[in-house]
Amino acid sequence: MGGSPSFFNLGEIMKIVANEDMYVSTTWGASIRLYAGEPKEVGDDIGYAAIQQGAREIRDNETSKEAFAEKVGVITDVEVIEIQDAEVVEEVEEVVLEEEEDGRGEVLKAAMQQILDEGDPTNFTSEGLPKQSVIKAVFGEQITSDERDEVWAEIIVDKEED
Repeated sequence: MGGSPSFFNLGEIMKIVANEDMYVSTTWGASIRLYAGEPKEVGDDIGYAAIQQGAREIRDNETSKEAFAEKVGVITDVEVIEIQDAEVVEEVEEVVLEEEEDGRGEVLKAAMQQILDEGDPTNFTSEGLPKQSVIKAVFGEQITSDERDEVWAEIIVDKEED
């Protein structure tokens, strides 16, 4: 009786590669770690499990990391560009954001003022704040509780000053 029993037959060896780091484990306890772009030789049993999870088989003619990178579009070299006058760009972005926030804030304040003017008690929480669902219906978008509280405080202070 020569040879080994059939349950020791490991099958064929295959090369696989993944385009992102992954950990592959099987129900029979085998596991491997694949690193993005690095080919790995494995038995076909765990190789097929890796393919099911997104890896792919490498044929004999494509063994290099660079060949794989070209095929999947991985960036291997990055050119660093020095940015001049970054402070000016940041200042412009801040001004634009402030203008957008101011316009949005005024619309939100008007919407909440409308809710107050309508005076429907079902539109308010037990704490006397406008309900988020009512604000969304009038304003057109969901806002945070902090935004609501801040704008509501402004409306109440303005009301008391009148």
